[in-house]
Amino acid sequence: MSFWKHTRTLLLVSAITAGVWVFTEAETVRGRTVNATLLLRPAPAGNLPSDGPHVLTLIATQERATDEDGVDELGERRRPVMAGAAVRLPAGDPLQALQVAGTAALQVELLLRGTEPRVDDVQRSLREAIDLGFGSNAWLPASEGEIEVDVARALGDLAVFRESGVTIARVTPAVLVVRQEQLVTRDMPIAVQAQGVDLQGMPQVRPTLARITMPRTAASGLAFSPQALVSVLPRDVERATPGQALTLSGLAIAAPPEVAGKQFVSVEPATADVSVVVRSQTAELVLQAVPVRVQLAPADMERFVVRLQPQHATLASVRVVGPASAIAKLQERQSWSPVVGVIALSTADLEAQLDSKEVSFADATGELRFEPSLVAVPIDVQRRSE
Repeated sequence: MSFWKHTRTLLLVSAITAGVWVFTEAETVRGRTVNATLLLRPAPAGNLPSDGPHVLTLIATQERATDEDGVDELGERRRPVMAGAAVRLPAGDPLQALQVAGTAALQVELLLRGTEPRVDDVQRSLREAIDLGFGSNAWLPASEGEIEVDVARALGDLAVFRESGVTIARVTPAVLVVRQEQLVTRDMPIAVQAQGVDLQGMPQVRPTLARITMPRTAASGLAFSPQALVSVLPRDVERATPGQALTLSGLAIAAPPEVAGKQFVSVEPATADVSVVVRSQTAELVLQAVPVRVQLAPADMERFVVRLQPQHATLASVRVVGPASAIAKLQERQSWSPVVGVIALSTADLEAQLDSKEVSFADATGELRFEPSLVAVPIDVQRRSE
């Protein structure tokens, strides 16, 4: 009997010991590293000193360093975060940031301390993103400008931590530097920009105004009279008939260069219709009262005299046809270097005493065709008396 009594006592003691060990193990405070996803959203418009929508941008982070006494202190150096892109900071830093319109989402690394069951409960709760809405917590002032968010304090105020008894021993990054600013709206005229296209006259655009929405800091860098831009490219006018009006529908409207491509900048409407006339590749110009001159070799000038009748010393008109660019240049230089018709006579022409000769025109480019009202000009060739 003593054997069975001893065995029962041993089993009872073992069970009690195991129970105490299990209870003690469950209540033992442990540390565990977990990840959490945070959402930062702009404050509602009514919570801010100025009206209108706002945007939020994560611009930097700060870490906590340990001093010689083992006390955590906030480092002075900020690590900039690229706005508008998913970024990963240097090796060993778990922060990943993603900027989207109106919301910044990021991951932080937490060192939690608490009993095993409670830490398990908190970790399960952290599987869903934690919303840190601006203006919804006492620790986060609902103001416009740059704000430093103490991540441990912000999370510690949330019910998932406050009611669990689990503490945050360390968080990486320790501080988030975020900037919240108001979105402003400006109505701007739409200008047409022809790139590699020769347009005739002024393009017509509909609508004439675009509404540009942008952060206040971006708007402060605009020029005195900013314009939204619509670009007309060669591919847009491939099917155009030169000289005839063409309406281009659905061309994209771009914000002014100072803010184009920046985060949170939007354009309304997104497209415009533009009516253009593509300049013809060939053009013509009619020149009036073009003077005619006779050209002889120096030796022939001593032997012959060539006279033009007064009515033939000037051509009534000369039609010039050629590329539009060449015609434009010719028209520009008419004021200082006008076109002159030339009757070039060779010695053989003089010896034969021709009574008419075709008039020619100087064209250094070789691109122009001259069509005078009188092709062959009458001339009077006489030998000089010896």
